[in-house]
Amino acid sequence: MLKQSINIKLGTQLKLTPQLKHSLRILQLSVMDLQGELQQQLESNVMLERVNADESDALISENTDAPATENETELASEDHWDDVPTSELDTNYTKSSGKSSDLPEMRDFADHRQETLNQHLASQIDLERLPEHERICLEYLIDALDSDGFLIEPLNELHEQLQSLIGPFPKKDLSQALSVLQDCDPAGIAARDLSESLQIQLRRLDLDKEYRGICHGITQHLDLLAKNNTRALRRLCRTSEQKLNKAVEIVRNLNPRPGARFAQTENIHVVPDVVVKRHLGQWVIEVNQSWLPNIRVNKHYAKCIRGRGNDDLKQQLQEARWLLQGLAMRGETLIKVSQAIVSRQSEFLEHGEIAMQPMMMRELAKLLSVHESTISRVVANKYMQTPRGTYPLRFFFSSQITNDAGEAHSATAIKGMIEKLINAENPGKPLSDNKLTQLLKEDGIQVARRTVAKYREALGLGSSSERRSSK
Repeated sequence: MLKQSINIKLGTQLKLTPQLKHSLRILQLSVMDLQGELQQQLESNVMLERVNADESDALISENTDAPATENETELASEDHWDDVPTSELDTNYTKSSGKSSDLPEMRDFADHRQETLNQHLASQIDLERLPEHERICLEYLIDALDSDGFLIEPLNELHEQLQSLIGPFPKKDLSQALSVLQDCDPAGIAARDLSESLQIQLRRLDLDKEYRGICHGITQHLDLLAKNNTRALRRLCRTSEQKLNKAVEIVRNLNPRPGARFAQTENIHVVPDVVVKRHLGQWVIEVNQSWLPNIRVNKHYAKCIRGRGNDDLKQQLQEARWLLQGLAMRGETLIKVSQAIVSRQSEFLEHGEIAMQPMMMRELAKLLSVHESTISRVVANKYMQTPRGTYPLRFFFSSQITNDAGEAHSATAIKGMIEKLINAENPGKPLSDNKLTQLLKEDGIQVARRTVAKYREALGLGSSSERRSSK
């Protein structure tokens, strides 16, 4: 016989408030995405208004010199507004590590509303409905795709990087997330190489078993296909010339760059979220707000609904407040993270990639006393303009290789050294991967030959025999 009983269980659970969720979403938006978000909010939320440049200057002066009026004081003390005075609820919160410098003019950019590959994939997976752990894995994989839609970094390295952010978890979870991603449109996305991408596309075609097998064999020998060596392909696939020719036509009609249609065209420029300049011997950091409208809460509307029961307007007022607080949080956090990056990578800014220092997100999170996921959100889809060029913020984080003496070297710096050695080599006698490994070891950097080969290929540099024939 079943007995009913009441049990009391005490536990803790972390929950994100709507305000915090809103702030975190604002935090990870790039300056271009944020511009679109603010424009949409201005159109849909009657409690928000745009501040013109002249009016903004007057507002700053008024807030600095003039005492608050009685109405402003009453409004500031209203319920739900006690911690943020109305006079401060605007987007004029620029932070800088030095004197203000002129931001670059950016008026000739193409329409930024074109859907990106990241947005296209995220919309299919519906990340908001996934458990937190699965969502993080998928977001990390999507962010790791290159412009052609390939996953260049090995899954082992991605697993290690993600573990440093969220703690230990089974590698199979990341593999399962990759399988989910590879089922998305366009076909062939998130493959590790061209062969795997073509095989993923073939699985979606309505082919009979025989032709599917022949096509699969061709994808495993793409070097022979490139050389049009049909005799060798026919022998390896054990088929007739007629069937091979039909299978080759099928493979050639597949898309070798599944993510390319989402890539930005040459006319679309990257808009930096952060600008770094040299001023009086110091690095000056500014958040780029030249693209963002200056907005604030409409005081008149806010005062009109005070004490009244219009829930829709009160909700809009609350959302306006959250938006402005989220903007302030984004600007302050972006400045702090950028300052830490510039401080750590100052040698890179002076001397280039060979001076890049190893840096992990968990190190920066510990330094700034924030969670690793906050750093990940800050650097996602954002760019830093420096005197050396404009780089994704993720560029400044690289894995490290430690030698026998315990010295750590950035993978980016090692790539820079490999490129420097190859550029200085004798064209008639190019350096082999073994020789490059030996030269790096003499400089105190001990890496495996296969690692050197991987970095060389990532730089788009051919083998020693290919470089000899090309020079």
